[in-house]
Amino acid sequence: MSGIQIKIYPAGQGRQIYRVIAVNPKKATFEDLCYYLLYTFDLYDYMFHMYRFVFGRKLYGQRSPEIERNGRDMKRTIGSVVLPKSFLFHYDYIVDRAFVITIMKNPYKGVIDAESGIIELKSVGEYQAYPDYDDDEDEENEENEENEKE
Repeated sequence: MSGIQIKIYPAGQGRQIYRVIAVNPKKATFEDLCYYLLYTFDLYDYMFHMYRFVFGRKLYGQRSPEIERNGRDMKRTIGSVVLPKSFLFHYDYIVDRAFVITIMKNPYKGVIDAESGIIELKSVGEYQAYPDYDDDEDEENEENEENEKE
């Protein structure tokens, strides 16, 4: 049984920040994929936001099939749905974070032994969803205080 190889990246940042994963489509669910996304892009602390998978090219203005948070379809296996070549993970509807999910050409033929049915093959860049501006301000204040002492 071969898996599918997928590239995931924040919209507009596909060269700086991305993950390549192998998925066992008969084992991994959309919920598993969602949790992977939330963990790998450091969004897990913000799980109270709404999120959905959109099987179209646009977040709004298009009647595309979707799978929403807490929906029954989140428990479906990825292989039970005919996936387009590219689709979106929409997170935090107010900020409108979009992650592009692209099925790569070459199927993955290696072993996918993770319980979730998802293994990470490559990780590039760090995504900072909610920058901690307070830390930057604290560092600046400390530097200013040290400069004033001199």
